[in-house]
Amino acid sequence: MYTSLVEVCNDATGGAYSLREIWVNSKHVVHFKEDVEMQRALTDGLLPDDLNEHQTFTRIYVACGSQFFSTSVVGGPMLIWEKLDAS
Repeated sequence: MYTSLVEVCNDATGGAYSLREIWVNSKHVVHFKEDVEMQRALTDGLLPDDLNEHQTFTRIYVACGSQFFSTSVVGGPMLIWEKLDAS
């Protein structure tokens, strides 16, 4: 039911990004797609140095009651689908 993912967090003070683990209820994910903006941030050197230069990213959309939120996670859409489907 819950799936561990790695979220890309934006530090609002300086535009730098960091990574952190999040737990997502897979039953509440309503949509996800490749996140090309994070690809650009990686190419521009804004993401942590320990990420592979060929890393892919997915933006997931999660329902919380009558609200939705979205966040970027490490891994391409197919990998994220497999992780969500396995939970």
